[in-house]
Amino acid sequence: MKHMVALGAILAVTSASPSFGQSVNGKPWPAQQSAQCAAINDEAAKDSVPDELAPSSYVVSGVGRLQFLYAPAEECEMKGVFVIPGDALTRLDDYADFTSVAYVNPKTGERVEGWVERRRLEKSAKRP
Repeated sequence: MKHMVALGAILAVTSASPSFGQSVNGKPWPAQQSAQCAAINDEAAKDSVPDELAPSSYVVSGVGRLQFLYAPAEECEMKGVFVIPGDALTRLDDYADFTSVAYVNPKTGERVEGWVERRRLEKSAKRP
């Protein structure tokens, strides 16, 4: 069975198998995540740098879609899940060249968490 989740400028279509740590409104995020991506996520959890005081607000910069990832590695793509320039994200953790973020659709309130390339994030003056 397929699930469809509208996320602002995105439409996510994934299978019904559970993921590792991703969520939509507190529910497990249906995903196809490889064992390799799960292992990368476990390693990132050990060595990531959490935001100590409060989540930081960022906006997507650059051109084109910014792909969400299950783990901080390009091969761990969340197919069909992305944000676009100007979308607001909340920074959760940093690991290598990636940042764990949360995106909340301003129209539906649906939330998704995942990893993105840090170079595409720009600090926002607004707090989440």
